[in-house]
Parts: sequence; structure tokens; C-alpha cells
Amino acid sequence: MTKYTQISPAIHLISQNIDRKKVKIDITFTSGGSWFENDGDYGKLHLVEHCIASRTKKMSFQQLKDYEFRQNIYLNAFTGRVTMGLDGSGHISDFDSLSSNLLEMAFEPTFEQTILDKEKEIVLREISQRRGDPSYQVYFDTVKQLYTPDSLEIKEPLGDAQMVATTTLEDFYRLHANSLRKSHVIICASGDFDESLLQDKIAAFLSNNSELSLHGDNRNRVDYTPQNTLQPFDFRPIVHPLGHDHVELSIFIPCLVNFENIPIRHIFRSLFLDHNGVLYDRLREELQLVYSLQSEFSFDTQHLQLYLSCEIKYVKQIVDEVKNILSNFDKYFKPERFEQFKDMITKKQDLAADVLGAETSFTENMLSTYGIPELYGSYTKRLEGVEVVEIDSLYQELCLSLNSLQVSAVSKDPKIQEIVL
Repeated sequence: MTKYTQISPAIHLISQNIDRKKVKIDITFTSGGSWFENDGDYGKLHLVEHCIASRTKKMSFQQLKDYEFRQNIYLNAFTGRVTMGLDGSGHISDFDSLSSNLLEMAFEPTFEQTILDKEKEIVLREISQRRGDPSYQVYFDTVKQLYTPDSLEIKEPLGDAQMVATTTLEDFYRLHANSLRKSHVIICASGDFDESLLQDKIAAFLSNNSELSLHGDNRNRVDYTPQNTLQPFDFRPIVHPLGHDHVELSIFIPCLVNFENIPIRHIFRSLFLDHNGVLYDRLREELQLVYSLQSEFSFDTQHLQLYLSCEIKYVKQIVDEVKNILSNFDKYFKPERFEQFKDMITKKQDLAADVLGAETSFTENMLSTYGIPELYGSYTKRLEGVEVVEIDSLYQELCLSLNSLQVSAVSKDPKIQEIVL
């Protein structure tokens, strides 16, 4: 059974005690990513991530590696635009040491100059290699033409090589303390473990760390989401020398995306957008206009976003088909598919939750995105309660938003500039 416990104003525990031989722990700083770096620190948090799980107070770099191999334990750190954190997994018998090491790395890390020097070179090579990747260049050159300059999407987590090269141990401790001051900390644990033991360990770190006990106006909300704002355009063709001959087509349709309509959006995607959905089958299977179709209801932009790969000659037809399919609910809604989906909700949810950590990750995502720690079972009941009228309401909202639809097309072929929608 999954459970949510708010240990302190800034510490959240999501636990799933389940009969498994494997245990899994994730610790996330909700405001620990590159978005929160000062101008002079651009890329240094990426380097912190490389070093934060490299040793403990009692174990050196090599001793920690030997420990991981000897006990068959996995330890890792991750960082992104908004979050930073650590995760680990191992056998049930190693839960005590695994949880202790991860909590220490998260709350009281030990940084070492030799590790910093080694990882600095690795990160500098990574920056060079990624910036030289054609797909990486196309992506960031594209989003800079679609989003306003203050948008999250154009922030590159890799950072600036010159700033990374000047990183010091003092920077590490300063940046880590700042992450603790700004973030909520979400701890997810799954497996057959002693939850009271884990809570005692967290409480010990909480009592020893003043940054964790603070919860004033300076700490971001647990669901703080930096803005993503599209620039004003109807159709934006982007010719890029490193693009493909075909077109990477993006369609943005304004849409309310909130906690309340998550299950409605879930079913809508299954009926209209995903594999075997109306739009997917029409564009790919029936008309063979696209190579691929992906969809996302974006919370930070408040849009339904469609991503398609196609040939230039099909762009206008694809956009017309999207408009057509989202303009006639009675024609394209299939009641039998809706009932079939409702009948198999329990089966689909059971399969999705079968992976260890899936339920805790679900609740963590709900908490960090919407500020509500909804449990998996509660969400399943909301799915089961969705009615046809709610699907129709979302459909009509998208239909009315077609007048504000925005389209971008990326290719190395300048003929995309001749497209008229």
C-alpha cells in the first residue's frame, strides 16, 4: 500500500511497503536544477550531480565503488532543468546501509577535490560532445525560435564550459545549501522495508541541518513550475542545415491542463491520440501521412502538443486532418471504444503499477506538478468515474481553440518556407 507522509513543511515521504526482495529509494530536490543557477554558476549544478554520489564520509571513491559491486547496489544522481536528486536500489537485506548512504549524500554530502577535478574533465567533454551533436543543436536552435527568452524550454542543463572549468569545492557546498533552502525534498521508498527506521533516519538529518528546518518565504512551492511561453506565430517554418530532409512538425492547441482533468485527458489521449486512437489511425495507418505521432498535454504551456514526422508535401493535409478530427465529436467519438477502455482500466492500471517504484513515482509527479500527493488507487477511481460528457467537454474546448492553433515545421529543405496553411 502506498502512503504519503509530510514529515516537515519541506520534507515529503512517499512509501510503498510491498513484499519484494528489491528495495528502491529516490530523493528529489524540487528546485535543485539548472534553472535556479545564478549567471556565474551556469553548469555547476550539473557538476555537483556528477560528484554528490561519489563518496561518503566513511567511504572513499574506490571504497564506495567496491561496496556497490560487493553488495550489488545501484547508486546514481540526476539533474535537470528544475530538479536534482539521487536514486538507489538493492536487496532488501541492504536497505539500512542503502538508505543511510543516500540520505547522507543528499543532506550532508562529502565533496573531494580529486573527484571534482576528475569529474570536471568529464563534464567538459560531455558539454563539448553534446553541443556537437546535430540533433542537440537542431533542438535548441528550434526552441529558441518558438519560445520567449524567459522560458524554461530554452535553458540548457549542460551549462557553460568556462563556468564549469572554474568550479571550486566552495561552490559545491554553496550550491548544495542553496538547493536545500529553495527546495522541498521528496523521498520515495518502495519494497519490504522498515518505514519507522527510515523516518527516524530522516528526522536525524532534519534535526542536524538548519537549511532543512527553514520554511520561510524564500522556499519555492513544492509544485513550482517555471514558465514556458510560446512566441506569437501562426505558422513558423524553420530551415536548419543540420535538420532532416523530412519535416519535424509540431502543432500547439491551447487547452486547460490541471489536476482535475488528468483522468479525462488520460482517456482522451487513448481514444483520439495514442496508438489505435482516431487521429493516430487516420494519419498513420489509413492515410500514411506521418512516420510517427506523439502527443502531450503540457502543464507548463497549457497546450495540447502534437509532434509528427512527415514529408513536406503532406504538412497542410495533416494540419487540415487534425482540425477536421477535432471538429466533429459525434462523427469521431466511438462509444464502444470508451466502454472498452473503462472495462479494462483496472487491468491497465495494474500492469502500469507492476514495476517497483511506479506508484511512488506517480504520487511524486502529482505532488511536484500539481501540489497534490494523489495516490495511485485514488487516481484509478477518478479514471473509473469519467463520463462521456467530460470527454465531450474537453473535445469542444480543443475545437474552439483551433482558431488559436500554432504550427512549426523544421527541416533542412527551404521548401517548407513555401507552405501555406
